[in-house]
Amino acid sequence: MRLIIFFATSATILTFCIYNSMKNLFIIFGGASVEHDVSIVTALQTYANLKDKYKLRLLYCTKDNLMYLVDKTAPADYIDKQMLLKKSQQVTIFNKGLYKVCGKKLKLISEVDCIINCCHGGVGEDGSIKAVLDFNNIPCSSASVSSSSICMDKEYAKLVAKSLDIPIVEYIVVDKNSKYVDNAKILGNSVIVKPCGLGSSIGVVKTDLEHLQENIDIVLHLDNKVLIEREISPLVEYNCAVVRDGDNIILSQIEQPVNKSDILSFEDKYISVDKTRIIPADIPKEKQDLIYDYTKRIYQHLNLNGVVRIDYLYDKNNDTIYLNEINTIPGSLAYYLFEGLGITYIKLMEILIKNATTKPLQSYFSSTILENLKNIGK
Repeated sequence: MRLIIFFATSATILTFCIYNSMKNLFIIFGGASVEHDVSIVTALQTYANLKDKYKLRLLYCTKDNLMYLVDKTAPADYIDKQMLLKKSQQVTIFNKGLYKVCGKKLKLISEVDCIINCCHGGVGEDGSIKAVLDFNNIPCSSASVSSSSICMDKEYAKLVAKSLDIPIVEYIVVDKNSKYVDNAKILGNSVIVKPCGLGSSIGVVKTDLEHLQENIDIVLHLDNKVLIEREISPLVEYNCAVVRDGDNIILSQIEQPVNKSDILSFEDKYISVDKTRIIPADIPKEKQDLIYDYTKRIYQHLNLNGVVRIDYLYDKNNDTIYLNEINTIPGSLAYYLFEGLGITYIKLMEILIKNATTKPLQSYFSSTILENLKNIGK
């Protein structure tokens, strides 16, 4: 990455010079995930907003996690994925760059200065892609491998919240070995069944105990671990996004999703043409402050990075706000939650890129272990 700095009294001018020295910026999207197509929409949205400011390229991951350089920028271009791939270059990531395979050799296509991660769910959000990029010394906009994997698992996220004294809804977890267990009765007759490692409300169902086992069996086709929660009714959902800008933590406006049914479905989020969110949420000041406190606490404790959206459930009966889930790659990168603060899409991306490319390098230390052992075994 070439860095051009002009001496000036304006921090804005200095920032502009740094960002515009970014030569090879990529957006990665798709991947092995049930949210594959949602990821495509987010990536193309990001591209449309940034294409006039940066030299951008699109890096598409198939559902088999094969990578292709693509130049299509309309969602309709991704309906026929076989045709798309025929016209695209298959590539791989290696040693700070992007390569194509030529027989038994790799040919460098481009060095990579930074990658914006738009892969929702699956390998993009569980830390797998971040691990590949870290191993190859490529800066990436998303959270670390360890924090990503924790947040992706709803059970582990609950355990973190509990350790921070953040309320969680009563739950049990079952898998293909345990399946139905009698202690589900303690949750009440009406429960919510969720895949532990999926997002976008995919596989989330409301059921009574009589039909619990059959719903567990259905969800086990989507995930190997199932979360069963007590149903909250009447329920209000609140979401809050957060991003780190250097040493500053920026908390977004709070949104209130509007549900057609008892739970916010995939259709409510991505297909319905009706109004699906209220921004800013109609929420009492003390509840807003509580959500901000919880959000900041989680973000800092897990040492998160990039834009993270944390979702909450408000139980009107006992006047309690519970953690619902933590999304480390939220839909549309949650840009719309920052607009009311005067943070544009481009500004939000600048924050992500700056954070990804200014992290301190891993430090090492010199050791005399090998010198001390060199005569052993001779």
